[in-house]
Amino acid sequence: MSFNKIKQAVQVLQRLLEEHGGSLDAQTRSAFEIEIQELLLEIDEQNERRKQELQAMYLKLLAGLLSALPVLKQLLDIFHHHL
Repeated sequence: MSFNKIKQAVQVLQRLLEEHGGSLDAQTRSAFEIEIQELLLEIDEQNERRKQELQAMYLKLLAGLLSALPVLKQLLDIFHHHL
């Protein structure tokens, strides 16, 4: 999602640079920099949410594996006693 916004912002910048002969006035440059900063903040927030989601999935997986340990131990004990 944010990648598309960045791509669009770059396209706008390219168009502005073409229209203004390769340079931007301070106001236009400042507005563009603010837009990019907002997009980067949005990306950071999305990355943080994704990181938290992955951590939650990891903890659920770990909990599932830990809950299977007693069963695995029983199976190993049964196998060991039959040898």
